[in-house]
Amino acid sequence: GGAPGFRKLWDSILQRRGIGVEAGFLPGGIRGGVACALYLSGLPVVDLMWKMRVLSQRTLAHYLQEVTALQSLTLLSVAARLSVRTASRMYPILCSIA
Repeated sequence: GGAPGFRKLWDSILQRRGIGVEAGFLPGGIRGGVACALYLSGLPVVDLMWKMRVLSQRTLAHYLQEVTALQSLTLLSVAARLSVRTASRMYPILCSIA
């Protein structure tokens, strides 16, 4: 379906989690979110760069600046945060498949 189809799917997933488009979460934030999660879990920078196929530390630093996205979760309703937390439990399963 291309970019419009992906965006429609993205918006639908967020809506099911109780997150409206006004929250400003964009698909491009996924990569930064993954970088932050792996970095905060203690994954060495070299391994993080390899896993994400990032060639320069400058690019990785850009992604790690997405930590502010984590702070934006505090702006969500309790129900939306619970929904995101529940969905995040799939993360280790998805990582083990990749």
